[in-house]
Amino acid sequence: MHRWKPSTSSQRRDAKPSRRHWVVPSLLLLLAAVPALGGVYRALHLSFGGEVTAANQRFFDSPTAVTLHGISCALFAFLGAFQFSAGPRRKPKRHRIRGALFMPSALVAAITGLWMEAFQELPAHDGDLLSLFRVVFGLGMIACTLLGIRALLRREFAQHGAWMMRTYAIGMGAGTQVVMFILWALFMGPISLTERAYLMGASWAINVIFVEWILIRKNRRTPISLKTLKPIS
Repeated sequence: MHRWKPSTSSQRRDAKPSRRHWVVPSLLLLLAAVPALGGVYRALHLSFGGEVTAANQRFFDSPTAVTLHGISCALFAFLGAFQFSAGPRRKPKRHRIRGALFMPSALVAAITGLWMEAFQELPAHDGDLLSLFRVVFGLGMIACTLLGIRALLRREFAQHGAWMMRTYAIGMGAGTQVVMFILWALFMGPISLTERAYLMGASWAINVIFVEWILIRKNRRTPISLKTLKPIS
């Protein structure tokens, strides 16, 4: 008698550790570096009594929200980089521990961001259009996180992973915005108020569209057929 088991190229690749599994976390960490470090720097600046200026006065007016936002964003960006790659996911226990920190960090980052948008005196270069984008994507980030938590409690792991990817895509908009600003400054020159708002909105949209493209491709994968089965003794 022979037992049968599926044998696919992806299974054979995943059977061996590979450096390519660390490409995604490395790129995500690079993308998150500037905004994450900026958030940590601002939190430390407030905690250790940095100099108050006209540019940073609004941060000192609500230090708790700013500190929580900076720390949670850094934690969210760092942990999320390791949650969506095959290599780090091989250790389920570590994945669960990181997830237990990642999900509340996402909620705190989004909620504090919305709080600052509503109650802080924002700089003149932000404008109403950017405020609208922040509210829309901030609420979207909270919704995706809560839907991901609900899917996890229902043990719907595929749906949970999809919602968490959407959460991370929105949260990582800050990293994409840095790239967009650099490219615009290099090729187009100074950024106007309206251009700044559209660039930031486009950065969030690009991340979300990219994740949806990944999820669509994943769902279209051909299921295992009898031709992929091979006998084992």
